[in-house]
Amino acid sequence: MEAPDMQEGSLQKQRRNLIITCILMLLYYVGGGSFGSPNDAEFDISGGKFHLANPQVIIAFGWIILLYFTWRYWLYAKDQHRLAHDAYFLIYRQDLSLIKFLEAETKSKLPMPLHQALDVNSETADRIKLPPLSFSVDRIGNFKYKAQMFYALENDNGDLQRIRNTPLEIEIAFYRVVPLLIKSYIAFALSKQEFSDLLVPYIVATFTIMVCGYLQLFCR
Repeated sequence: MEAPDMQEGSLQKQRRNLIITCILMLLYYVGGGSFGSPNDAEFDISGGKFHLANPQVIIAFGWIILLYFTWRYWLYAKDQHRLAHDAYFLIYRQDLSLIKFLEAETKSKLPMPLHQALDVNSETADRIKLPPLSFSVDRIGNFKYKAQMFYALENDNGDLQRIRNTPLEIEIAFYRVVPLLIKSYIAFALSKQEFSDLLVPYIVATFTIMVCGYLQLFCR
């Protein structure tokens, strides 16, 4: 196993290789680059002439290099991404858009008022603290997620007392919650330099593949 300094140096090298390759691919495609005739290309290397009967091989090689460096970067960065993922799940409960979404989903999914679902009598229903004291969102199938929420009652002195030991649960379709989770994760990652350094190469590579792929398929 590599030492931490060597691992960081290797990761920096893979990040550099990936970003440089993306820049070169974007410059070629967006700039309308070509290698001469589709059936013949000529290069002048140190005064010598070099002919390539099928210049499209160069384009194919560029795509192979791009995909290769993307894969290599993923290999070197996956452990750091796991750490970033764990750190995100410690603080994602502060995301206001996710909290508001869960509050709206809870109201629409519950067949009864919230205080009844929590076994709280109507006299103290107005003491239920919103948003939930804590919550988690977990995948329970290919197309379903489950939200678990713990609520608390606020006493006269402002102290919070958790309501029961089992969470309130609702099921959510994946297409409703996944975009919010992705948005929340990207916002978190970009707000932390050590994590944005990991995420930016993926964004650049994805953008490059989409743009260059479109230009290759439909504009050439």
